[in-house]
Amino acid sequence: MGKYMRMLVVWIGGISICLAGCTSIFYLPEDVASICLSDGKALAAAEDFCQSRQAALADLLERQPLTVTVAAYADEDVAPALSSPNMLQAILCNRSRETICNVLVAFVAWDEDNRPVKLKKYHEKKAGTYVKEVNYANIDLHYGDCYGEGFAIPLAGDHPIALCKAIVVSYETCAGETWTNPYYQAFRRLYAGKTLPPFS
Repeated sequence: MGKYMRMLVVWIGGISICLAGCTSIFYLPEDVASICLSDGKALAAAEDFCQSRQAALADLLERQPLTVTVAAYADEDVAPALSSPNMLQAILCNRSRETICNVLVAFVAWDEDNRPVKLKKYHEKKAGTYVKEVNYANIDLHYGDCYGEGFAIPLAGDHPIALCKAIVVSYETCAGETWTNPYYQAFRRLYAGKTLPPFS
């Protein structure tokens, strides 16, 4: 009985959502993720479920060896040499005690109505995507240093962005060692193509 007493489950639209006692805080199948990141009309229990997982993920990302400390929609004042007035910026801080040379960063973004925005880099021919992966190459980021001030990713067209988030997907040290983020897929399940509720 103890096994079941430790679990709190609510039913929403015929779908059971585990709020406590789950095997993983990031177990988010697509149907549950859709409820979590709906148009803000979700029940309070579902909102609490999603908010706690977003907070838990953010806490884990902050403890990683390379972190995104700032993710922002930047204007042309950040990098005036670029020809696009619409840009995304991420500040990376190295806590790994290694010198990092190459980093893959993923961005997601929303408009002022909390709807997801498809991102497309300036002069990119492919269609825009809800998750945009960007290479930060040859940055030579030493332990304790940060990178990204005065640097931004130019976007194509007029992106009505009000909020963005970013995550380190992977990085390579100057010694040739690689690190892959174990929480990247959890990040994608929470945010990719999903409308944000008001509490986000």
